[in-house]
Amino acid sequence: GSGRGGNLTVVAADSILIAGQDQAGFPSGLFSSAQIGQGNAGNLFIATPLLTLDAGGQIAAAVASSSQGNGGNIDVQVGRLTLTGDAQIDSSTRSSGRGGTVTVAATDHIELRTGGTISASSAGQGDAGNIMIQAGKLFQSRNGAVTTEAETADGGNITLIAGSRVELRDSQI
Repeated sequence: GSGRGGNLTVVAADSILIAGQDQAGFPSGLFSSAQIGQGNAGNLFIATPLLTLDAGGQIAAAVASSSQGNGGNIDVQVGRLTLTGDAQIDSSTRSSGRGGTVTVAATDHIELRTGGTISASSAGQGDAGNIMIQAGKLFQSRNGAVTTEAETADGGNITLIAGSRVELRDSQI
């Protein structure tokens, strides 16, 4: 309906692991969405020293085509982030609403491997969200991607700041 989606906050003192899928084939993950009406998707906030997404695990904020709301923002604050096995952090819109902003900040390093992706996209009339990535030491991608894309609207901006090194191997930004 017209209501707004709730926010989701997950804070862990040691680590968070998101991996695999349930028996119906849906990915494991943290999600916020707007399905119908004019309500916005909620925001997601994740904080932990070690965050690992593997085997299709997801953190996602999405707006469906039957909604007119805006996508929620994703804010990930970690020591170290690893995305592997087609895992993703994604903000998307399929409607007239704007996609949310994806912010990933790691005090140590960020590693994307084997299909790990950070993305913001629009398959509708709304603009794709922006991506802001800050790695305290190292941003490393091996067969991974950081992308924004839009079919009919504007794509988002990507900002990548790494303290000492950016390493891309068979990867895309």
